[in-house]
Amino acid sequence: MDSLSQIVLGAAVGQAIAGKKMGKKAALWGAIAGTIPDLDILFIPKSDPLGYLLIHRSYSHAFLPLIMAAFLFAWITFVVYRKKHSYKDWYLLWLGGLITHPMLDSLTTYGTRLFLPFTDYLVSTHSISIIDPLYTIPFLVLVVIGLCYKKDNPKSQFWNTLALVISTGYLVFALGVKVYVDGIFSKQLKEQGIVVDKNMTGPTILNTMLWFGVATNQDSIYTGEYSLLQSDPNIKFVRYARNLPLVENHPAADKIKPLKWFSTGYYFAENNKDTINFYNIKFGRMDYEKTKPVETFLFYYKVYKDANGAWTVGVKEPDGIEGGLSNALKKLWARILGKTVPEQ
Repeated sequence: MDSLSQIVLGAAVGQAIAGKKMGKKAALWGAIAGTIPDLDILFIPKSDPLGYLLIHRSYSHAFLPLIMAAFLFAWITFVVYRKKHSYKDWYLLWLGGLITHPMLDSLTTYGTRLFLPFTDYLVSTHSISIIDPLYTIPFLVLVVIGLCYKKDNPKSQFWNTLALVISTGYLVFALGVKVYVDGIFSKQLKEQGIVVDKNMTGPTILNTMLWFGVATNQDSIYTGEYSLLQSDPNIKFVRYARNLPLVENHPAADKIKPLKWFSTGYYFAENNKDTINFYNIKFGRMDYEKTKPVETFLFYYKVYKDANGAWTVGVKEPDGIEGGLSNALKKLWARILGKTVPEQ
């Protein structure tokens, strides 16, 4: 999830593990521990989209490396504080702060390689958005309230525990909603006669009320949205031809392979003169009022020859949000409330 959520989670875990003994510095070091896994982005060249996919959320987010790293970080703080607190307490604090980071990330659609180096399987429940204010804001407020008390005041741990219970409860709620929405999408696919090999659902950005679904077979890929607040139970699916031969027989197949792996099979391609547009749509659509790929999927990959004639992969990012951020949020809110989008 976003950095703020990880900082708050790390602080709460650190406080829960060692707050009674260490006071507020337990929350401080817990927050630092919760931030460290995402520092992998410092080692990724900005001009290397494939490197980003292969490095981010890899070893820095895997259980085994983090378990080992906790020994080193614990020893450093153990020495810095002149052995005032036990090495065991420091290790448990660091371990808790480090491993809860990828555990939270694995609930998002992005996917996290928890079990490297044994497998590069992307663990993902697709049940929470990478940014969800209903998770982060109450969590932050309750943790801060707890930190306002001294370490020997029972209210300090009470508020911190309440923060962990409520935030975890929200994650469980989101998982429950996902199970319900999975059933809705599967039923709609069947009723509309859409035969697919696999399908998935996930929450749209900032909420757990509006969900997207993606379904695919060898020839076609479908995507649509469903709001818990919409009165019409029907889902309007948009179909795209997958054009799999474009990428399977492409001269740059070795560079396309990481794109296919990261998409977990939810992708399609389009031929654009000498360029292949590769659409990873496991995150759903960005603009619910558009259907053209280049307009509704604002982020996509381009496979093309560079100035030296070598095949390379670039990423197309939006130049800006049409109508501004406020307009995009207005569209999202309208769709959450169940308003249907106009036909394109």
